[in-house]
Amino acid sequence: MGLRPSNTLMTDYLFNNSMTIPESGCWIWMGTTTQKGYGRLMINYKTIRAHRLAYEVFKGPIPENILVCHQCDIPTCINPNHLFLGTSNDNIQDIIIKRRWFNSNKIHCKRGHNIMDENNIYRRPNNPIWRFCKQCRRERTREYEKGLKSKWKN
Repeated sequence: MGLRPSNTLMTDYLFNNSMTIPESGCWIWMGTTTQKGYGRLMINYKTIRAHRLAYEVFKGPIPENILVCHQCDIPTCINPNHLFLGTSNDNIQDIIIKRRWFNSNKIHCKRGHNIMDENNIYRRPNNPIWRFCKQCRRERTREYEKGLKSKWKN
């Protein structure tokens, strides 16, 4: 990430701008955050995420196209023991295992069909987080085909 002040200065900076939560062990970033809650700071006129800096300072360089993921699922946590490297796919699998994706707790679709039944949901092969109600899909397909048939009758 370019030229950085010494690790001692960075270590002090990270400690001075975080607060330790004894119950969880998280080091909560007290500086500015992104809209999604990740800590951020400026170094050499470049905005970087606090957890990425913490990983680099305490554990070493981050390879290109690799994410720094949180085991604790707290975006403001900068404790290097709670951080691990992974690909986007690894992060998605972590999200699925921990059931923490958007709408993961929904049990019915917007039309009231049960989407907790694996036989009633469709998942995209390339993105298993997305769930679609099979019953709603069938109904939409029937309505669409019915509309096409009625157009051709005239």
